[in-house]
Amino acid sequence: MILDKVVTNGVALDVPAHMSVGQTFLDKVREYVNIAVGLKNLGVKPGDVVAVCGDSRSEYIAAAMGAVCCGAIATFINCLMLAPPVVVFIAKSPLVEKYDTSSVEGIWCGAAPLSEQTMEQLRRRMPNFKKLIEGYGMTETTMGVLKCIDEIEAKRGLRPIPGVKVKIVDCETREKLGPNEKGEVCVKGPHSAVADCGVVGKPDEVAGELPTAFVVLKPRATVTESDILDFTATKLSPIARLRGGVIFLNEIPKSPSGKILRRLLKQKLLERD
Repeated sequence: MILDKVVTNGVALDVPAHMSVGQTFLDKVREYVNIAVGLKNLGVKPGDVVAVCGDSRSEYIAAAMGAVCCGAIATFINCLMLAPPVVVFIAKSPLVEKYDTSSVEGIWCGAAPLSEQTMEQLRRRMPNFKKLIEGYGMTETTMGVLKCIDEIEAKRGLRPIPGVKVKIVDCETREKLGPNEKGEVCVKGPHSAVADCGVVGKPDEVAGELPTAFVVLKPRATVTESDILDFTATKLSPIARLRGGVIFLNEIPKSPSGKILRRLLKQKLLERD
């Protein structure tokens, strides 16, 4: 029986007051059992591996526990997506030594290059570590601009991912520059009607924030909000889609160095509400 796999307790959970939700451990167990029954009806059998992808919220725990309750295997993590400071911490901190990291085979990392010393320390600490994928990007693209798939390739430089074009232009004239010339990195994605964009979080009582895009169209472009939403929906996971909508602007506010001023975009959101 599924219920035999869990221990029940009627004591109330300590739930943050701002959630305005009251639950007991027994309530949570019922959630686990309902999910377990649903997975069983879908054909999940004891020994199957179930992958659960979601936010850091109670529903994620319920889904994971439901999978365990129906006999599915809770597998170890074999790939990590980390920022450089976290990679350095894992490579050097003595606190990590008490944990089993033997399942980790690959790491995705962006924002800054990793030193050879850090990589060597990672290999010693993670016996099955095989591949590092480094990437370059920005808030709107994460690592979706340039990447390399191994350390040898990283020494030669990162390459644009499929569907992305990258060039260096003069900051004043906007003319394309050649190798070893100093300028601004310009990235072009696959949508031919978008000249520029910026994404910020729109406050939401349930989700916390919803991705909202401010878009500058190219001259004579006739793209609508629905067009942008449909286009991005085919390329993003549900949680990353523009659930906060699309707002068209004539210009994205930027600092003198070219960095998007997201505080001004958020201010525009508040003014619209």
